[in-house]
Amino acid sequence: MEHRTEYQILLDKFSGNNDLYKLLEECLLEEERNRESTYMITGKYPDKRNLIMKLMTDLKFNEEREVK
Repeated sequence: MEHRTEYQILLDKFSGNNDLYKLLEECLLEEERNRESTYMITGKYPDKRNLIMKLMTDLKFNEEREVK
């Protein structure tokens, strides 16, 4: 008899659910955006930073400068 954990049961249930993947992705992006905002407000950046979020932030700032 196979012992199944609650985690495995839920994993099996939600595997392939694209809406759930999108929700998780949005949560991760929102967390990174909040970190970037904190970095900008405090002016303190960590030694290692998420390069994709840095690029997204830099592109947004560059776009805002070009609009002015």
